[in-house]
Amino acid sequence: MRKILKFLLASDALSIFAGNLLIPIYALFVQNIRGSVIDIGIAWSIAIFVFATLQYPFGILADKYSKKNFLLVAYFGNGLAFLSLLLITSVWQLFALEFLIGIFNAAGTPAFDGLYSRALERGKEARQWGIWEMATSYAAGFAGLLSAAIIYFFSFAYLFLLMAMFSFLAGIVAWKFVNERELERIGG
Repeated sequence: MRKILKFLLASDALSIFAGNLLIPIYALFVQNIRGSVIDIGIAWSIAIFVFATLQYPFGILADKYSKKNFLLVAYFGNGLAFLSLLLITSVWQLFALEFLIGIFNAAGTPAFDGLYSRALERGKEARQWGIWEMATSYAAGFAGLLSAAIIYFFSFAYLFLLMAMFSFLAGIVAWKFVNERELERIGG
């Protein structure tokens, strides 16, 4: 497997781990800021609809400009968004933050997919996408286990700091080790 694929896998697994730390206990967090069951659905839907709406335009931009830069916007932007969770005191603030998270994820996903697709080895595409699916699924699963323990033994603040840390770490890995010129050199 090409070195760039390993770094893309590592950065995305870290990012997915970070984001999935909140998912299993998201409802508890929304209830802590006096949100209702309806608010949980609205907040989640805002992020998903913004993400779905903006992926195509960001994909066009990522094809025209540096995919790596869009990936960095996603990883570092999500890190800042996760830190901002420490300041959320109302569902309206959460709605606004979920809107931003949708933008960051829409910027990063097509960029990641483009970079990863270009780095795949001919004849090994399915297996190398399978490795991505496996790595990110394990990351999400471990995040679910860990988040429950963090909330049980510590607090949401500690969880949000960990989410930000892992997202920033994903950005650092991508910034330092993902080189678009290397893809051009290997013909990707």
